[in-house]
This record gives sequence, C-alpha cells and structure tokens, in this order.
Amino acid sequence: MTFESSSPQLRVLLVEDEPTIAITLGDELEENGYRVTCVADGREAIGLLDDQAFDAVITDLRLPGASGLDVLRAARSGRPQAKVLVITAFAPPELEALRRAGAVLAKPFPNRSVLDWLAAQVA
Repeated sequence: MTFESSSPQLRVLLVEDEPTIAITLGDELEENGYRVTCVADGREAIGLLDDQAFDAVITDLRLPGASGLDVLRAARSGRPQAKVLVITAFAPPELEALRRAGAVLAKPFPNRSVLDWLAAQVA
C-alpha cells in the first residue's frame, strides 16, 4: 500500500505494514497538514529515502524487506537532521537510547501521541 498527500507542510514517511495503523495514522497526519508518503516495506522505504527528502520518518520496527532499524539508519545517513520515530510493540535493547530520547512509541498508542511528537520536533 502506498499513498501520498499533496499538503505543502512537512514531509513525513510513514513505514507501517499493519494496514489499520497505516491508514488511520496516515489519514490523521494528512488531516493535520502533513504531507504523507506511506509504505509497508522496509526495503521500499530505504529506496524512497535514497531518492527523496523527508522531514520526519515514522517507522514500525518489524517490517517485511528490511527492519525499522535499517530504515532508521538509512534516514539518519541520508539526512541527519531528519527526525525519526520508531513505533513498536517490541523494544529490543538497542532501542533504549532512542527510548530515552523520546523517539520510541510503544504500540498500541493514540494517534495524538504521534502528532504531539511531530509538533515537538518542529517547535
């Protein structure tokens, strides 16, 4: 599943393979003025990060193709100033530093939490 909005606001890459989360979160982000590109595969996300600039990346940890950690590394290597939020029901030890920095959100979560995180990143 891939969809993209045309809002001129911040560009967000949403990487989520669970359709319900991808659709509801993607819709809410768009309704709040973000320009959203949504993909369900980590490898596809990494390809997009190689070709396009995103202001923020919201990625699930466990994905087909490549992990959310791979997506995180690609986002940071291509554009170090991009903000990255990892959403997951699983939190391996290597995410502890991100958790302390507020860049890990445990599932389930209210979509408002993601909107608040994004707002804090641009404040």
